[in-house]
Amino acid sequence: MLPKIDQKKSEPIYIQLMNEIKCSIATGMTEAGELLPSVREMALKLRISTNTVARAYRELESEGVVVTRAGKGVFISDFRRNPDKKRVLLELKNALDGILVEAFHRGVSVEEVRAFPKSERSRLAQYHAMSKQRKQARTRRKHTGGEIMTDHPIPQTIGQQYGRRSWAEPWKIKMVEPIKIISREERKKALVDAGHNTFLLRSEDVYIDLLTDSGTSAMSDRQWAGIMLGDEAYAGSRNFYHLEEAVQTYYGYKYLVPTHQGRGAEHLISQAAIKKGQYVPGNMYFTTTRLHQELAGGIFVDVIIDEAHNPASMHPFKGNVDLNKLQALIDKVGKDNIAYISLAGTVNMAGGQPVSMANVRALRELCDRHGIRIYLDATRMVENAFFIQEREEGYAGKPIAAILKEFCGYTDGAWMSAKKDSLVNIGGWVAVNDNDLFDQLRNLVVIYEGLHTYGGMAGRDMEAMAIGIVESVQDDHIRARIGQVRYLGQLLTEWGIPIVQPVGGHGVFLDAKKFYPHIPQNQFPAQRLAAELYLDSGIRGMERGVVSAGRDPKTGDHHYPALELVRLTIPRRVYTQAHMDVTAEAVKAVYDVREKTRGLKMLYEPKYLRFFQARFEATE
Repeated sequence: MLPKIDQKKSEPIYIQLMNEIKCSIATGMTEAGELLPSVREMALKLRISTNTVARAYRELESEGVVVTRAGKGVFISDFRRNPDKKRVLLELKNALDGILVEAFHRGVSVEEVRAFPKSERSRLAQYHAMSKQRKQARTRRKHTGGEIMTDHPIPQTIGQQYGRRSWAEPWKIKMVEPIKIISREERKKALVDAGHNTFLLRSEDVYIDLLTDSGTSAMSDRQWAGIMLGDEAYAGSRNFYHLEEAVQTYYGYKYLVPTHQGRGAEHLISQAAIKKGQYVPGNMYFTTTRLHQELAGGIFVDVIIDEAHNPASMHPFKGNVDLNKLQALIDKVGKDNIAYISLAGTVNMAGGQPVSMANVRALRELCDRHGIRIYLDATRMVENAFFIQEREEGYAGKPIAAILKEFCGYTDGAWMSAKKDSLVNIGGWVAVNDNDLFDQLRNLVVIYEGLHTYGGMAGRDMEAMAIGIVESVQDDHIRARIGQVRYLGQLLTEWGIPIVQPVGGHGVFLDAKKFYPHIPQNQFPAQRLAAELYLDSGIRGMERGVVSAGRDPKTGDHHYPALELVRLTIPRRVYTQAHMDVTAEAVKAVYDVREKTRGLKMLYEPKYLRFFQARFEATE
């Protein structure tokens, strides 16, 4: 809702703004519980004084139209639920008296005045009708911010329209990058040179690159057009404001701080929100996230449900927080020793598994009782929203954008690597609702990343990201994206190859423990499986097991996670179904000779995030 203000009118601007907001409510454009733009934001958008906006908000609050919630903002009040009818009618009578006096002074006849209310009474009925229609046509986030319009039905594939099984990607290829397959002997040499670590392979030696979906997706023609609109001013780039608007619209958070990528955002939130010795409960660790939390003095505690550690479990929301585990931790250490809840959706290390809306809602209620904040790793939250739409009761007909915004509304802020969902090669952000925390983050970003209106990114990249956010929440896009991942997973399942079930959002995770039950975990079976897959077909995957888990900072011993996996991560809008077929055949070929494969021993281990640079050799 952007009010229309006429600077040339004799009517005071603050009254114009008040009337515009009231009209927006009357026509159903704005409803009870919705967050209005802050005074500063509204003033910037309308190019008027902040004092004018502040006065309009004060007057509206005195009339009961809006309500201010400390630390959260100005919301449309539910003033119509239990109105004081006598007071309302008296106020309307006084307003009407004012109109009649004005009519007398302007020479309007009694007959004309008598006809005026009669002709306008139907407007009230129209307002009620319009409000009802808007309610039916829109889906809104429950807690704060903005609106997601759903005037158009969710698009269907041809298969859905006609009851057929087939589907196709909702895009066509405009430009290609040639890839080649090198010989097995060349792959063997490349693997030895890389120390059996797929991160150390040259990309030119890789045939199908499933190492990560981070920064490897294909941008659209609109994103490339946006690149040419880059405003590379050091301060105040217009691309930042476009990005800020996109995050506020689709994720709903009030304040945005851009960073060069997700890792920068993790660092900022950890430094600002963790005191030394505090605990950080979360739904399974992620490598870089946990390290930043530990470097800030925090202690990560896994409170994910037990099903997440079982690759065969078919629980539809294996990313859920176990509220009993969380409550037990709070009882043990005290609420003041909890920095925040580190919530990820989806959960990468569990196989791209989602969190349900019911779980985050219950988590919000628990945290409110204890005064604990929730910060979300929103890196793949669009994929999480798809699983809610598909699996959770009450969400089947809701658009992805609305589900995403509702979920984020239960959290106090988020960080994101935009290199995944947002379909760009670089960039990230951290966004919060609390003004004091925002001030801290905005100050820290200047030290570590760059000025608060670029955060280490070029203007062109911020523009591409803003466009990518809009594209990412399109239902046909996310359905095809997860459909491609699911195609590969279903093919492997049909062939009896052990993978994490249900198939996750961003990749297929091979169960290395079941591939190689004869290889002990301290000989790195998942690392060996990733190496063997590359040797067979030039396909690059990623180890997600004991190597990624690292060592206990106190004892120095390996962390031995229950899951020992190889991640085949599928970039968005890059590969075809034929590439998935080739990948499945390669995995099957490696699986068929699994009994002949032996483990690895580590030759070199860096201090931090060893999976990126460690080197190995075969034990045979």
